Amino acid sequence: IKNAFMFTSEHNRLLRQAVIKFRHQMDEQELVSDVLDVTLKISGADRCIVYLSLPGDDIFQVSGVRRMGLAPKIDGRLIRTSSLFEKVIGEKKYFISQNIQYDNRLHESSICRHIGQRAVMLIPMIAARNVMGVVYLDTKVGSDEMMVSNAPLLQELADEAAMSLEVSSLYKDLDDTFMSMVRA
Repeated sequence: IKNAFMFTSEHNRLLRQAVIKFRHQMDEQELVSDVLDVTLKISGADRCIVYLSLPGDDIFQVSGVRRMGLAPKIDGRLIRTSSLFEKVIGEKKYFISQNIQYDNRLHESSICRHIGQRAVMLIPMIAARNVMGVVYLDTKVGSDEMMVSNAPLLQELADEAAMSLEVSSLYKDLDDTFMSMVRA
């Protein structure tokens, strides 16, 4: 139990540090990079992909990828077009499958064939009730203990990142407006 407490307190410390850094981060790519790094540490996953929505559109694009070890390559478009991705966006709730290839909740073979036997988690990045993006994680089957046990912490991290992205976007819009007024 003592080790479990230390394990949890270390992840909470990482989350607090990330939140402080996110709130002062104004560059989208640096923020995405930080999200990838911290999420991999907290989740223990082999791969993390961040998808962000394009302004004024329902399209999400890959904004960053980190792979650890021998995680198989993945086509980001395949995940984006899956009904699983749409489910996470629509329900605004994270999804975990401990073996995506044999998960009865999924009725799509393309994602399962492409990924193989992997534990998968998708986390919506929510700010002001809007989904700003989705964090995709996967790891080997049986290696998903940290991912599952830290799911609420990972959701909090994704939401903090979404709020920071929204603030960053507002500052950019304000700066653009100011610069156009100065030029006029």
